[in-house]
Parts: sequence; structure tokens; C-alpha cells
Amino acid sequence: MKIKIKLLGLASIIFVLGACENSFNTKTKRVNQTNTKASKTDVKVKLLVGSWLDVSESLMHFTLNADGTAHSDNMETYLYKKWELKGDSIIFTIESTGVHKRFTEKETLCIKKLNHKVMILTSNKGFDYTYARRLD
Repeated sequence: MKIKIKLLGLASIIFVLGACENSFNTKTKRVNQTNTKASKTDVKVKLLVGSWLDVSESLMHFTLNADGTAHSDNMETYLYKKWELKGDSIIFTIESTGVHKRFTEKETLCIKKLNHKVMILTSNKGFDYTYARRLD
């Protein structure tokens, strides 16, 4: 009888310890997934920072700075002011200083492709904008 009680007690302890270990592993996985997401965002930010050349006829070149500011490299009336990354999208704050119309707007574009040479952004209307990194 005493052996059965001891075995039952030992089995209960092993069960509880196993449950704690699974809980710990689950928490560890969540933390690792969170760190992985953060590091993916960090990588995207590092890839985004720099000067980009519009390869279309528009030639709307711009530079993205690490502090979230931006500037237009060759335009005087359509000015990139700020940028931020949200998930797989980049949000630009743009100021138009045209003669007849002046406004500030936010433009959100989905990052379709991004590497150290090329960036392709897609608008919510399905238009693709392709940029090449300026190599100084």
C-alpha cells in the first residue's frame, strides 16, 4: 500500500514537472518568435535606409534616413518628408508644394520585394513602383 502511494505521488510530481516544462517551452517559443519578428523588422529597416532611384519615367528619387525622415533627391514640388514601417508596408508622409495645390498626405505602399539592390512597392490599386538602390 505504501509503495502504491509513493508511486502515485512520484507520478504526480513527474506530471506537474512535465506540464511546467511544456509551459516554459511554449513561453520560450513565443519570446523567440517575438524576437524573430523584431529582427526581421530591423533587417527591413536597414535595407530600406539609403537612397532609391525610381526606374520609371517619373524619376522620383528619394532618400530614407534611419531616423524616419526622408527627402526628395530631385523634386522640388513633391517632397518626401517622413517614412515608417508597419508590417510589410511603408508609409510615406509627402508634401506637395505645387503652384496651384499645396497639401500633405500619407501614402501607404506594400513592400513586394526588398533586398540590397532593388525595392518594389505596390499601391492598394495594384500599381508596382520599382526602385534601384543608389550606389555611391
